[in-house]
Amino acid sequence: MRGDQADRESQLVQSPGTAHGRPDGWALLEAGEYERARSAFAREATADPAAGLPKLGYGLAAMLNEDDPTAARAIRRVYRYEETVLDHEVDVDRALLERLINRYEYEEGEDAEMISRALQRLLAAQALDEPAPQEHSQPENVAPTPAPDAPERDGESQAPYP
Repeated sequence: MRGDQADRESQLVQSPGTAHGRPDGWALLEAGEYERARSAFAREATADPAAGLPKLGYGLAAMLNEDDPTAARAIRRVYRYEETVLDHEVDVDRALLERLINRYEYEEGEDAEMISRALQRLLAAQALDEPAPQEHSQPENVAPTPAPDAPERDGESQAPYP
């Protein structure tokens, strides 16, 4: 069993999501290794105490471990040190964020509300960074379809304002 763990770790270390020869927290989070992700984010936060991104990752890992008090402390620190990380896309699956939002939006208390607001901001930032849907354009030789006329009421035309 230990050999399997070593193989998995070596694969993560060789992946692009590594930091200083160790799997980075985001890669571990994506792999479902929440406790190891917390350790990686803790190391990163210790290396750069003012950085908000490791605190955010630590908080997400705590949420996924259902350690709400720790998650709340981490998110409070994000707000205190570098709140702007909430407004940028991070390497977290959108479905995972939505699942966490659903969990926290129905819980009561200041911590749950704060966590829910932070998650909503993260999700909104991901939506802003997604490519815009391609508009369907009509070929040049096709005239646009006119809008249907609105029915008249009381003898007044429903024509659009000039």
